[in-house]
Amino acid sequence: MKNNVIFKFIKEFLFGTVQVVLGSVETNFGIALFFLLAGIVFLIIPDAEKPAVFYLFAALCLLLSCRLFYKGAKEIINKNKKEF
Repeated sequence: MKNNVIFKFIKEFLFGTVQVVLGSVETNFGIALFFLLAGIVFLIIPDAEKPAVFYLFAALCLLLSCRLFYKGAKEIINKNKKEF
């Protein structure tokens, strides 16, 4: 059962990555990866060109990303419990 859940996480993460690369974001993991990348981009912009609001956007994107990863993981675990 534990291996099955791990493989589902890996599958969803890879599927989300493909979605972000191809430009269609439909699953929780895909949206979470999109927000994760946006947050990282807001953080790595050089300091000379970055207003202070970018730190707020980066923090919000990263927090939203974590929340969506958690929600997607919770859904996978609940589906797996219903199957058994």
